[in-house]
Amino acid sequence: MKIYTLLLLLPFFSYSQKDLSKNVDAYVLSLLDSSNIMLKKNNIKALSYLKEVSKYEQKITNDTIRLRFYSIAGYAYNTQHSNYIALNYFYKQLELHQKLNPTASYRSYSNIGGVFFEMGDYKNARKFYNLGIDNLKKHGTPEEKIKGTLIYCNLSEIETKEGNYVKALNMLTEFLDYNIKAKDTINMIVGYEDLAIVNDELNDWKEAIKNLENGIKLASASGSDFDLASLYNKLGIVYFNYLPDSDFPLFYLQKSFDISKKNDFLKFELASAEKLAELYEKRNNTQKALYYLHIAKSLSENSIKEENSRRATELEFDYAQRMQQQLTILSQKRKENYFIASIILLLLFSIIAFLMLQLQRSKSKKRIVENELLAKQLEEKNRELTSNAIQMLKTKEFIQSTHKELNQLEIRDDKNASKKMLSKIIADLKKGTQGFNENEFEKILIETDGEFYRRLLKKVPNLSKNEIRLCTFLKMNLSSKEISGITQQSIHSIDVARSRLRKKLELGSETNITNYLMQL
Repeated sequence: MKIYTLLLLLPFFSYSQKDLSKNVDAYVLSLLDSSNIMLKKNNIKALSYLKEVSKYEQKITNDTIRLRFYSIAGYAYNTQHSNYIALNYFYKQLELHQKLNPTASYRSYSNIGGVFFEMGDYKNARKFYNLGIDNLKKHGTPEEKIKGTLIYCNLSEIETKEGNYVKALNMLTEFLDYNIKAKDTINMIVGYEDLAIVNDELNDWKEAIKNLENGIKLASASGSDFDLASLYNKLGIVYFNYLPDSDFPLFYLQKSFDISKKNDFLKFELASAEKLAELYEKRNNTQKALYYLHIAKSLSENSIKEENSRRATELEFDYAQRMQQQLTILSQKRKENYFIASIILLLLFSIIAFLMLQLQRSKSKKRIVENELLAKQLEEKNRELTSNAIQMLKTKEFIQSTHKELNQLEIRDDKNASKKMLSKIIADLKKGTQGFNENEFEKILIETDGEFYRRLLKKVPNLSKNEIRLCTFLKMNLSSKEISGITQQSIHSIDVARSRLRKKLELGSETNITNYLMQL
């Protein structure tokens, strides 16, 4: 029914989407401005603006606005770790760059490389970073070459992770030289910090300290607490490796911790707390080690909670985006004659549904008839089984009574001929006790409730044939005396068999075995 409703609504939905007049570009531009502002505050809200823009993607007439949309959308989804969606927008950005302004293609290459880097695909990340560098060298203006130097910094991260420290140093040195000439403070701080990381990996601690101190001077002058927290943290770690017994590691790690705590920089606060705990533990200052360890544990738990919450939000958003994309694709492919096609499809589905319903009803009626017939057959078998069991009990009692009387007669009579005849009668009567066909009786039992046997053996596969028969008699609510009369076993033997059966069925003393078997 939901499918039918959707099919009916789709045509009307398409007609309700009125084209914005000639102000589409202006409307999209305002949405992009809002999204760009919200990226710094609320990424989810920023994505909601971009979601609205995507509805008008094909109606944007200004390629510059379209290019801006792809750039902002790619960045927004990348920060949300929706990597494949981000790649889709950055590839569109690259295509448009190559069409409009090939000299600016390095930006798209850098963006695509950044997404692959985050995905851990360093091979493709290196490939696109190198394409960006080649594009800069061949076509970039002096101004663009300075703007694009961040690619060198990004590529150096890959080389550092893979242990290619000489390549990483060369790239970072080139990156820093460009930005020193351009007096780009932000990129200079990044360059000094990344150089120090490579220096630390090479145990060139003096050079690492020098680069970090240069970065701290720039960060202090620009008032960037975030950069200061990061730089002090790394400087404390370098001193921890270089001069572990000095006061420098404690001093700089504490500064990083204090700045991070003041500004809620969770990442650096956690990193500094963990390192301080380790440092105090090595210096046998148990009290302070436990203090920072406790803080680190608390921050770690909060970090995990935030990460889980963030990831859950991302997954929900990604799912909503995929669903929205599917609806958008359907909307784009719809034409005016789709209304007629949807009605035809609706009628076709209605006919199929009606036929399926009729078929289902027919099957249900047939099943009811079969169940009624089966119930009658089962009732007849039950009556036959009960009748045979009663008849067997009566026959047994009659034979026992006759047997007893003849024995008494045999004792009173002394004639040999009479004795022989009486002995023959007794023998014949004894044979008569076996006159009932036990195989036929057992067959009737199985036919009466074959499903019961399957359930019983599935639960307890190791039951013997006699135990299965005993289960059947107990399910019929026969007493030990009645079962003894049918099976020609003593009542004591039946009771012992019942006890053993209870153990195999793992029944407690409070459980009635007959009720248990009836419910099986």
